[in-house]
Amino acid sequence: MPAAEIGCRRALFNEAVKAWKTKRAQLKEIGLPMKDAGLEPCLYWFIEAEDPENMTPPDQDAATLAPVTSRPHRHATQAINENGFIDDDVNDSSYVDIKQN
Repeated sequence: MPAAEIGCRRALFNEAVKAWKTKRAQLKEIGLPMKDAGLEPCLYWFIEAEDPENMTPPDQDAATLAPVTSRPHRHATQAINENGFIDDDVNDSSYVDIKQN
């Protein structure tokens, strides 16, 4: 993409941010939740848009910056003796994988 095109898209982005901030300020002034102004515009929306002049913000779910992934979590455990009390004589560096299949 030529630098001139990126400059035009950046200018459109700056105008969208100004409009968004103005709308938030108006909502705050009349006592309505500012989240009703919508998502804050992101520059990459304008850079990646086919038609940046008629660009509409993506859905709330599609606007995330990074995909959410699921990973196994490891947690430290404490040994409990037969009376139901914590046993301090056990090495605390042991762990249990929650996703045991």
